[in-house]
Amino acid sequence: MFITFEQEIGGLKEQMRRLGMGEETANLTVVDYSMIDKEVGIEIRFDVNEIKKAKTFLSELVAREKFNLLVLDPLNALYTLSTIKDPRREIYRFFTDLRSLGLTSFVISEMYPGENRFGKYGVEDFLSDAIIHLDFRRERNMLERYIGVVKMRYTHHSLQYFPLVHEQEHFAIYTKEEMEL
Repeated sequence: MFITFEQEIGGLKEQMRRLGMGEETANLTVVDYSMIDKEVGIEIRFDVNEIKKAKTFLSELVAREKFNLLVLDPLNALYTLSTIKDPRREIYRFFTDLRSLGLTSFVISEMYPGENRFGKYGVEDFLSDAIIHLDFRRERNMLERYIGVVKMRYTHHSLQYFPLVHEQEHFAIYTKEEMEL
């Protein structure tokens, strides 16, 4: 299941198709903010906390249908829809609730250039089980993508960033040795 708080479903699926993921979208459940607002908005009409709305929606949907993977894109947009008074407590509860759903969750957080925090409030770094960072670097006259695992609990992993390339409708990650060939 893919939950988007910024894009419309049609635009998201078209973007995925252009990246070579057309077949994968056929069985993908995509939810946008308006769907959450319609289904849960009446119940929590007087509560301005959209995080609570998203948790309620997810709990009910996972109880009705079988999912094993959740992508929430982006966390920053959910924050802008919410009033967060105590970030550490509220975000901790949100992450705990995601874990209780019993599925693997990927929560995307956008960073401003030059930022060294992986979340808006700086607590997401500590609460997440893993951080996979997509970075952009200017090399010569090109903007290149790099990917690295910054954190992954209970796992020994490389701290190196690797080039991430999109070629012929698929992504590839290259090691330093492969790039030198």
